[in-house]
Amino acid sequence: MQALQPSSLRASSLNDLKKVHAQLIKIGLVKDIIAASRVLAFSASPAGDINYASSLFARMEHPNLFARNIVIRAFSRSSNPEKLHLSSPSFII
Repeated sequence: MQALQPSSLRASSLNDLKKVHAQLIKIGLVKDIIAASRVLAFSASPAGDINYASSLFARMEHPNLFARNIVIRAFSRSSNPEKLHLSSPSFII
């Protein structure tokens, strides 16, 4: 497995974030909860895309509380907070 440089995890736009996400998939770190949470956090931020964040979260095998909180906060700030389904399997602990 390749080492991921901290500088390569930096994104300033959604397009950059998608490149980082692709790089994580390519080198096999997409299942690393810390790396995945960083991608999720950016995608759920105002500079990101709530739909992309939701898609990322849905694909996480074992989301931790940090990831769950990121998604809850993002949806609560969105114009459609009702789209968050807390009864989905990803939110059951």
